[in-house]
Amino acid sequence: MKEFTIGVIIGSTRSARICPMVTQYVVDTINSQQWQKSFTLSVVDLKVWNLPMFDEPKVPATIKQSEDYEHDISRKWSKEVSTYDAFIFIAPQYNWGYPSCLKNAIDYLFNEWTGKPAMIVTYGSHGGEKCYSQLKQVLEGLNMKVSDQGVLICYPTKKEILNGIPRDFHFDQLPGLDEIVKHAFSRLLSL
Repeated sequence: MKEFTIGVIIGSTRSARICPMVTQYVVDTINSQQWQKSFTLSVVDLKVWNLPMFDEPKVPATIKQSEDYEHDISRKWSKEVSTYDAFIFIAPQYNWGYPSCLKNAIDYLFNEWTGKPAMIVTYGSHGGEKCYSQLKQVLEGLNMKVSDQGVLICYPTKKEILNGIPRDFHFDQLPGLDEIVKHAFSRLLSL
């Protein structure tokens, strides 16, 4: 039987970004516990993928297999996303929303996302609540099974944004965050 595979999507491509730090924290927290279900976590960095703005001539909802995309990058992205059984989306809040690179990556495809479980982790000075709400709405529009438990991390603070974000920050310093991540992940596994 094929092992359950979860794509952990780094939803930021900025040169100065903390999304990889948040992602590593989430992956490490999940891997620190024994789970009843066997799975593999695989990090998918949108900065590495460097997807150009979506411009396929066909509407993704009408495309049933990777080979039917016109552009090579679309076929490759389709095959990548198709390999996963579920997803964890990790994204910062930018200007009261989620990053355009993540929206672009999602919009490339449709059927590859449909029906798959998803967990959302957002962060920002207010926890990324607007980012979370908008991303959840889009994923539900793709008929993904979005976990009812998200992870909203209040980091960086406004003070840290103004004075510089410390590169040695440890997310386990935020009280209760480990348990929130584990609970959200258990909800993802139950979908």
